[in-house]
Amino acid sequence: MSSTEHLPYFFTDPELITDTRVEIPGTEARHLSVRRAAPGDLIRVSDGAGTVVEARLEAISDGGASAQVLRRSFEPSAATTVTVFQGLAKSGKVDWVIEKLVELGVDDIVVFSAGRSVPVWDDAKRQRALDRWRRVAVAASKQSHRPRIPPVRGVLSSAQAADEAAELPLVVVADPGASQNLRQVLTEHPPEQLGVIVGPEGGLDPKELDLFHSAGARPVGLGPQLLRTETAALAICSVLLFQLGRLG
Repeated sequence: MSSTEHLPYFFTDPELITDTRVEIPGTEARHLSVRRAAPGDLIRVSDGAGTVVEARLEAISDGGASAQVLRRSFEPSAATTVTVFQGLAKSGKVDWVIEKLVELGVDDIVVFSAGRSVPVWDDAKRQRALDRWRRVAVAASKQSHRPRIPPVRGVLSSAQAADEAAELPLVVVADPGASQNLRQVLTEHPPEQLGVIVGPEGGLDPKELDLFHSAGARPVGLGPQLLRTETAALAICSVLLFQLGRLG
């Protein structure tokens, strides 16, 4: 790990990064003040879409900060991107799963409500949850110094999730009763997009499994042990990202 990766890391709007200057507005600038950053300090700033700059602070206030760009780089999207369809679970499990999936490097996260999902939400509660999950994704991206903030979408129905999964060239769905395991699927050449479907507590019911199978999802087992919903998502994605050379 290079010394620049230990620098404080922040996000800003894409239009606020030029070849020579970067501006940091609002909340992010206040974080600089909390850290007692001072003019002359080095920081790293990303636009959340692949561009990262190393910059030297010149001015800081609660309302904004400005810095001189010293180095600029761009990280393109991964050759194979990973989308996770996570079943809606109770309590703060989804928040935790999103945080960890972002840290691992997952590219896209979709939350869907399954038949065995415990929470039953109205539109207002769904929107509040989605707003919170997106904040979680931003915070996890900052903590892990990701140049791209993965989108978080939802809460979709199972049918809507199946429609989105059908658009991907290869999708696996966690199923303890599957005859094929994840290792066997990974012997194939990975396409440009991979999807992972994980049900809520109690798993997907038979009708939902049939729905995802009809959408092209391939059932895979994860071994003889039964994994919690939050453990299954992380286990599958860790193996996939390792296989793709993006982890480990």
